[in-house]
Amino acid sequence: MASSARCVPATPSRPTLLDLPSPQTTKRVGYDPTYGPKRKRPRPVGGSALTIGIGFRCVDGIVIASDTQITYGGSHKRYEYKIFEHREASWSAIFTYAGDPDLMRRFFADFLAVASVPGNIQFLSSVSGISQIVEITLTAMSSILAANSMGLSILGAVAVHNQEIALVKASNGAVCIARDYEYVGIGDSSLLRFLETLICAPIGMGTYRYEQAFRIATYLVYQAKQYIDGCGGDTSVSILLPNGGRHIRDGETKDVEQEIKDLESRLSIAASLSFNKLIPARVLEDNWKLVIDKLKHGHR
Repeated sequence: MASSARCVPATPSRPTLLDLPSPQTTKRVGYDPTYGPKRKRPRPVGGSALTIGIGFRCVDGIVIASDTQITYGGSHKRYEYKIFEHREASWSAIFTYAGDPDLMRRFFADFLAVASVPGNIQFLSSVSGISQIVEITLTAMSSILAANSMGLSILGAVAVHNQEIALVKASNGAVCIARDYEYVGIGDSSLLRFLETLICAPIGMGTYRYEQAFRIATYLVYQAKQYIDGCGGDTSVSILLPNGGRHIRDGETKDVEQEIKDLESRLSIAASLSFNKLIPARVLEDNWKLVIDKLKHGHR
């Protein structure tokens, strides 16, 4: 990131990862107690989050969505919230990731440590400055990241309240202000590339409002959970507003997924009837009308 000032690293004398408590900012009101982080049970070694993390920059905010499954060797699975959130008086950040959960927890703790260094306060007045703090944090972790086969890809929303808001992506140590729609994922992401051409590219993401992007992001995560190994669990969605406010929409994703299933079922029926010349035109019209009504319901 271009800047004439130099971002100051946090003090290197920090506890090891095993000694670091989970940052309080990762806890949230209404957090499901059945999720992994609150369970008191032994944790297998070598977990990976084959996450599909999705972000939309909209005209009125940024939508961040992900699944919740952590996969270990031997097909062991557990579930935890994969969205990390932090808010200060003048800036906010929301991150999701793909890769090693321990690396992500370390990144988030170190990111907050670097951001809290008094000499770095000037960087918190712009999204490019906050992105530079992300970059210096990952640079300090470069040897650890290089030694980890799963690596770490990060997708985030950052806001300087009522001034700037941006979608940020970090992959292989490189940090950039992302396009209007972006995703991170370890595994087969060709599904999302295909769906992007159908859903996102034709109209441009800048035309979406976050209510629309919320439904589209939920749909994309739903498809990833259906067809990409390693993705699963509930869908988590957080929305960052330009003023730093946040909407947490986890409780609504199951309803959206059910609507998606209903729509796919009706679309499948209507499409199959379209290729059957024995079906009366009125029956065909009625079935396509049901599909259109479902689509109108989602276009709010």
